[in-house]
Amino acid sequence: MRRKKIWSDEDNAKLINLVENTTLTYDETGKEFGVGGEAARTHYRAITDNKGTYAFTPILESPYPKYDKPLEQSGDCLVIPDLEVPFHNADFVNRCIELAMSWGITQCNIAGDALHFNSISHWEANWKSENQGDISDKAHNEIMNVLPLLSKRDQQIIIDTIEGFEPNHDDDVGGEVRVAKDALTNLSSAFADIVYVIGNHDGRLLSALNSPMFADQLKQFTVGDNPKYRIAPYYYSILHTEKGDYSIEHPVSASKSAAIQIASKKLCHVLMAHSHRYLRARDPSNQFWAIQMGMCCDEDRMAYVGQRTRGPEQHSTGATIVRGGHPFDLDPSTPWGLYKRMGVPAV
Repeated sequence: MRRKKIWSDEDNAKLINLVENTTLTYDETGKEFGVGGEAARTHYRAITDNKGTYAFTPILESPYPKYDKPLEQSGDCLVIPDLEVPFHNADFVNRCIELAMSWGITQCNIAGDALHFNSISHWEANWKSENQGDISDKAHNEIMNVLPLLSKRDQQIIIDTIEGFEPNHDDDVGGEVRVAKDALTNLSSAFADIVYVIGNHDGRLLSALNSPMFADQLKQFTVGDNPKYRIAPYYYSILHTEKGDYSIEHPVSASKSAAIQIASKKLCHVLMAHSHRYLRARDPSNQFWAIQMGMCCDEDRMAYVGQRTRGPEQHSTGATIVRGGHPFDLDPSTPWGLYKRMGVPAV
């Protein structure tokens, strides 16, 4: 009866070298130690934490990426849900930005649906309000035709005058994006870092193009090369704070229990957009906040909301500032002056 091989440290080092740096088979390798090929293979896998070669041709790792690296921020942050430019609530958002700046907050997070993309929506058509200027296309063209007869100074005066009578926006995706770029550029003047979470309205662009696109292409389309914006192909991001992590979400579900369910699943605080409603609760363990923040769009500017009554529920204007790990919910009734007097926290 063959005695069991006692492997020394030198044997182990030699075995690893033969397996990894030569073309010897396991049978040939085993002969070097007076054991069979299967014994050599088994021992090699044991001393390399079972990471050795297999007795079969292994299945290769998938070449497709893992979606496990959402964007991250740390510290205090203003979180803006459902901005939906060009239907944004500028007055409310400006108040939120002003408060965040008075607290010394330099980070912002747009929690999905930065743009509404109404012009490429597949939902029902809406009646339009008149968007005509006070000068007809015919008169406009006639004036432009005679401009070359004037001096450059007079041409500019006429052009500036005409612009005051032009329609104030175009009802196409180009018009929406022009308004959005202005709004998002102004937002970036207040913050050093802005995370752009993808929302379901961004999916309208993918549907219209009938083609997949990279997150950086969406950024280029909406905010250009602005270096303060970061975007990734995720409908959520992570905010690390001294009182635990917050998952900032634009989830599939807009149900009243969605934020609670996500907090229980991910075991962290949740700040949720998408539902346009305000709900503040704790998860069943009472450890984590589960907050549906409301919205920063102005639904009175949306034809599908204003033209036709849709159920009993009134959506809520809202946003959230996370300061010192604590969520401060904001809405139009927020005592802005009182909050500002709280000042920048002492270091």
